[in-house]
Amino acid sequence: MTDSTRRKSATKSPAKSKATPAKKPKFPLWQHAATGQWVKKINGWKYYFGTDKDAALVKYLRVKDVRAIGGCTRKEHRGGAGVLFVTKYGAPWHVDGATGNPISSAFRKLLNKLDLYREGLSFYALRHSFQTVADECGDYLATKRIMGHADRSISDLYRERFSDDRLVKVIEHVHAWLFPSPAVENEGLAGSWP
Repeated sequence: MTDSTRRKSATKSPAKSKATPAKKPKFPLWQHAATGQWVKKINGWKYYFGTDKDAALVKYLRVKDVRAIGGCTRKEHRGGAGVLFVTKYGAPWHVDGATGNPISSAFRKLLNKLDLYREGLSFYALRHSFQTVADECGDYLATKRIMGHADRSISDLYRERFSDDRLVKVIEHVHAWLFPSPAVENEGLAGSWP
């Protein structure tokens, strides 16, 4: 052994038990070079969350679980805001005129699969029935809002808010019609729809 080797081994201090610092979690988004936006690829789709790093992380954390299972949020959805029916890919269902209405087609396939299809039974028949029963509640505007009917009137433009209580009242009325209590059913008041 040489002198220098002995010195090194002699000067080594005994091993100290240092606690290794916790690793900082890796930032889940990457920055797009061309746009500067923070991006995440989920199920083969790139989602852009803006240029502010902190705000992008907040947006990503709010929607990541929904998008990871193939869905989308209603407010921040690729095809448009506020839609209820979306495809398994997260795109909005819409009528394009050439192929018909995809919601009606899917509903018809379901009825056929369950061997329940008959003439006159369709997705829109459900909507007609819902509106007929809901209008009995007496709040036409709430029924219209639930049905998603556009209103371009001046009064609707001036209406700044719509109480959830009104919507709940209509829904509860339709629910009571669909699932009557035994006392009401015996009186013959419920289930009178042909």
